[in-house]
Amino acid sequence: MTRRRTAVVSIRLLALTLVASGMAFAAGCTSLPVSGPQAANLSATAVTRVAPAAPWCVNPTDSRIAMGDNGLQLVEPATGIKTRLAPPSPSALAWSPDGKRLAAALPGGDSTTLAIFSRQGESIAKAPVPGRVTRIEWVSPAGLVALGVGTRRFSFGDAITATLYRWDGTAAPQATTLFETTVKPLTIRQWGERVVTSISMAISPERDEMLYTRLHDPPAFSPYLRIILRNLDSGAERDVATVPLSSGGGRFVGTGERIVYGDGSSSKLMEPWSDKVIQTFPAPGKHLAASPAGKYLLIDGHLYQGETEIASFPPTTEGRFAPGGKLYLHHGMDIYRIGGLTESVPAPLPPTVAERLRTLRAWRSEGLITDREYRENRERIMVP
Repeated sequence: MTRRRTAVVSIRLLALTLVASGMAFAAGCTSLPVSGPQAANLSATAVTRVAPAAPWCVNPTDSRIAMGDNGLQLVEPATGIKTRLAPPSPSALAWSPDGKRLAAALPGGDSTTLAIFSRQGESIAKAPVPGRVTRIEWVSPAGLVALGVGTRRFSFGDAITATLYRWDGTAAPQATTLFETTVKPLTIRQWGERVVTSISMAISPERDEMLYTRLHDPPAFSPYLRIILRNLDSGAERDVATVPLSSGGGRFVGTGERIVYGDGSSSKLMEPWSDKVIQTFPAPGKHLAASPAGKYLLIDGHLYQGETEIASFPPTTEGRFAPGGKLYLHHGMDIYRIGGLTESVPAPLPPTVAERLRTLRAWRSEGLITDREYRENRERIMVP
């Protein structure tokens, strides 16, 4: 972007118009409609442009945006200047929790290169894995997991294998098969690319559990997904819910003891171990995001604070939360920064407490203790 272009964009981003209907529009490359009880208290500033299907993520410490745009690009939020880090456009991206490293999945033919970059964009490590990586997440300051999907085509349908890769940036990635299934030709014709992208995952705040979607396509029935809760230490799994292929999967909320998922007609906030539904939201749950402390939920463009909807954006809007109540939205070709939200994130647990809780969650996943015993022990451990 030239200096003249940057200046023009900066001037355009200063304008904010409130119309009589209560809709707020942020001036930028396009406008972002915002309505609802707190719409007038929110501001929307266009930060950069990215294609609708391209992956993107926001650094939790300095708000740099990594994105796919004719390669892997790193965007400075203050200037909008882009730096190209790699020629292939990524299929998945994730900043480490401390913001010091960027993980990227760079596709190439029948394989994908897992890559780690520094905050400044310097290449640190690379490793190839088979198939296509659809999600990538950090589980420690130096280690990550990636969800790979492999497809083989036959006359009777597609054989699909989902694999979990664990990588520390030094040794070769370790592979664990999550599931294998066969998809009917009719399902492939009806759902197309969604057959692969419906297979998703999310990591818990403590980085020791994951939610992923397992694809099923019975011969005489419609395809569906099962949302699975997997403990990364023990490998034990718990079946949480059945949802359609249109579902956005599940997300952990707050401390990770609750999750939110969409079932195609509504979205549910629930406790996965007690199967207790805390709240039901009137949105299908195709696009989900939860703030770090769980104060806010974004469900298909509806922004909730607790049980109350405080603002509404277009239903196809995708969101990413950052610490402190920061919210970034992707609508059309633009990424916006939303101002006016605040959230206090609790201080990290002491290492001994965190490790003890991690062990208890692994025991619970294996059935060595009940959920009630886990909660009782957790309450005693958390008491100062």
